[in-house]
Amino acid sequence: MIVIDKEKEGIQAHLLGEASSASCIAYINAGVIFLGSETGDSQLVQITSSGSLEVVDTYPNTAPIIDATLADIDNSGDPIVVTCSGEGKTGSLRIIRTGANIEELASIGDTKGVTRVFLLKDGTESDSYLLLSYPQETKIVNIKDGHTYSEVPENDFAGLVRDSTTLVAANLEVEYSHLAIQATRIAVNLINMQTGEQCNRWPGDIVAACIHGDMICVGLHDNSLLLLHVDQDRKLLKDGKQAQFGSQISVVSMRSDSTGKSNIFLGFWQKHVVQILNTDTLERMAEIEVPHVPLSIVPWEHDFPVVHRFHLLVGTGNGHVVTMRLRSKGSSFDIGERRLIYLGERPVHLQKYVDQGKENVIATGKRAVILSRSNRSVVQHHINIKDIEAVLPFNTPRFSNTLMFKLPSSLLLARIGKLEKIKIDSVPLGYDVPVSITYHSETHAFALGCVRREPSRDEAYDATTSSFKLLDATTFEHLNSYSVPSTEEITKVCVTSLGINDGDISSKYIAVGTAVWGEDEPEPTKGRILLFTAVNTQSTFIATRNASAPILNLMLEQEITGAVVSMCGLGDAYLAVIVNTILVVYQLTKKAATNELQLKPVDQWIHNYMLSSLVVNGSDIIIGDTFQSVTLLHWTGSELKLVSKDYETVNSLNATLDDTHVIQSNVDNNLFSYKNEEDGIQPSGRYHFGEVISCLVPGSVSTNAARGGDKALAVPKHLLFTSGGRISVISKCDDERAMKLHNIQRNIGAAFKSDHYDVLSWRAPHTSIKTFSDDIPQASGFIDGDLLLRFLELESDSPLVKKILNGTKRAERLDMEYGELREFIEELQTTQY
Repeated sequence: MIVIDKEKEGIQAHLLGEASSASCIAYINAGVIFLGSETGDSQLVQITSSGSLEVVDTYPNTAPIIDATLADIDNSGDPIVVTCSGEGKTGSLRIIRTGANIEELASIGDTKGVTRVFLLKDGTESDSYLLLSYPQETKIVNIKDGHTYSEVPENDFAGLVRDSTTLVAANLEVEYSHLAIQATRIAVNLINMQTGEQCNRWPGDIVAACIHGDMICVGLHDNSLLLLHVDQDRKLLKDGKQAQFGSQISVVSMRSDSTGKSNIFLGFWQKHVVQILNTDTLERMAEIEVPHVPLSIVPWEHDFPVVHRFHLLVGTGNGHVVTMRLRSKGSSFDIGERRLIYLGERPVHLQKYVDQGKENVIATGKRAVILSRSNRSVVQHHINIKDIEAVLPFNTPRFSNTLMFKLPSSLLLARIGKLEKIKIDSVPLGYDVPVSITYHSETHAFALGCVRREPSRDEAYDATTSSFKLLDATTFEHLNSYSVPSTEEITKVCVTSLGINDGDISSKYIAVGTAVWGEDEPEPTKGRILLFTAVNTQSTFIATRNASAPILNLMLEQEITGAVVSMCGLGDAYLAVIVNTILVVYQLTKKAATNELQLKPVDQWIHNYMLSSLVVNGSDIIIGDTFQSVTLLHWTGSELKLVSKDYETVNSLNATLDDTHVIQSNVDNNLFSYKNEEDGIQPSGRYHFGEVISCLVPGSVSTNAARGGDKALAVPKHLLFTSGGRISVISKCDDERAMKLHNIQRNIGAAFKSDHYDVLSWRAPHTSIKTFSDDIPQASGFIDGDLLLRFLELESDSPLVKKILNGTKRAERLDMEYGELREFIEELQTTQY
């Protein structure tokens, strides 16, 4: 804090404390100050009465992102993103996960063979018993003691049927009711949960059942439906109405609105439909087609209940969740917006739970998601727990407001935190700013190169050092490190497999590339390539390390005639390295005289000016030239061959490729795409992104099944990172869907242009060198996802909706209604992460 002393006509500086490096500052009130940072977390701080600085709140910032990697650290198929972020004293790793924030609390083992799980109360608020249903029997476990759970002997709970599987069990939905229903294949039982005695029994050949209020809706083997009512005073089960159907019932569910009117929802094995019945008459009010056998049905009320409107969710046998809006119209229903969510090829189970007063739904199939509502849309939140088969709310004095997840051989108790699309954690590194990162799966660790620049307190140059670090992938504990001389900087780290000779078994190495800076050199003329192995045995060379960590063995250090700009493994035997302006392919061999390892140059590519990026996909290599564009090479196993080259000068900054496309960014913040065809790469798209793109990484943050498999509207292929901290997904879709998306984008852009700004003109490629040819007047080959999502902010009666659906002329009219277009964009959104 600077204090101006008017009497002494001087300035005094008072040290208050440390905070993020601020790029802007704003005094709010009462000593509270906001510090906005471009290179670290922004902070809200307060000057206390003692004159110290106290951090009130922190606002995460991933900028600037220098490098990034994808890592599937738990083999779940859903990798996390780890970025090298920060600058100066705010170096950090940022761990970005998709999905809900799960806090695991406890687990119950040895539940293999359990098919269903239910919780029962004994008249109190808390759950008292755990019912475990097996294919041929049922067990009951006492969970009143929060520390030890024990099976209840048969003599102590004689009212429970134990020699049959349980289809459904629950307390009657009356506050603190001590009566419960157990529906098995052979009977419906009314049980006194305080005494354990059976109050009444209704026998029948049951295939499905549902408990709602004081009613039990039972589907029977003879294709009929029966309503049972509970007389709580007399503790009896009484027969109600019965109806016959032409197909066996697969699932039954019920709903009551705020007026007391109720409906029954039925699914069938032979017919892929859901029928809605009037509970009083059992007459059909609506029939809804679904893509497969319905196995789970959940009526889902709105956050602000509307008597006649609600969502209906249907889980099918082939892994889909069907969501639809329903509106009651007397004796029928209007079926509104429908949407399909694909959870993998496994039957889907649905379960409601309440979080902070809001009803959410958990859908479990091959993967699991939480469904919540936001802006009238159903939003997905991935659950990063593998193999969930079912879930139910769990509430005991020790584990209040908890969820129980049924896994193949155990039960997991966990709480769900704030529902967010992504969760960002930070690993502070201080002055050690990470510049390159990779994942080493064998040691379950991240390998990163850091550059440390500590400011000098006098007029001398800042002290610069560089090191290679190994951090645990789960705890991010420091495992090991290796420092290079003060004149040397680590520029690139990668994991690669190398064999001594062709055909030999490859070993996995951590390759570290460096640049050695000499005095008054315009560019480095020296560098090194270091090869490490990470093992758990003793060795002759040990880097500075944690005693319990894997040992880093330095297997090779080789000087090269320039700085390592980038490098990648090439197959299982070669290492591709950009050395200053040359691409060199090395092979690991042994010196004949000493038997020491060495990297022997096999071939090189010298036909570019200044190479800036290198990506390998199989035997294909893409390199980006800062003074030109991209070049596609093919490695034959012995030499580099030119496949194709883009001769337009676009000043390449970063590049990436997959099986069908090459994508690059340039210094003017544009993106360019090229189709990888038999006769070379052909330009296919140009787009102004608007930020400096620091790296492009092949891959996706979710599995193919999580994105909807081959049925997905768009398949994520690459991740894009900017120096401003933005992370975007680049996805690919087929030509038919691409044209449809282009038409939607055109109409949305035109509609917002008249009322807001011309987004599509701004997306046209920008250049500081020359004007692109007139035959490419606007962006092409890319769709602006952010622009499409603006449609979800509009209500159906908005004037902009009419403009979007109709276009500016007849030929631009979209053959879609408001609900269809909204569903289409929502589905596109959910496939991206």
